[in-house]
Amino acid sequence: MQTYKKERFASILQSTFNTILARDFHVPGALVTVLGVSLSDNDLTAVARIGIIPYEKELEAYAELKRREPEIRYAILKSTRLRHVPKFVFQIVQETNAQEKG
Repeated sequence: MQTYKKERFASILQSTFNTILARDFHVPGALVTVLGVSLSDNDLTAVARIGIIPYEKELEAYAELKRREPEIRYAILKSTRLRHVPKFVFQIVQETNAQEKG
């Protein structure tokens, strides 16, 4: 039962986080998306896997995410009925093209 609740909580965080990124978060020349969210055992921290295109803007987008993390957490809290929002640890995921692999 706990795993279902944890998966649902992570899904709510991911969808709300993606909505906030699309609506309020702008890095010129970059597309930032949330690829997944996983929670710690005590639900106090969440690892958000972030995809940033193009990869040249990763540093700039990551710095902006870290700077605006409290604002993002507050927006998630206000747009959902959650009692608390965990602190985010951002992990940048670098995707490779299928053409580069072959």
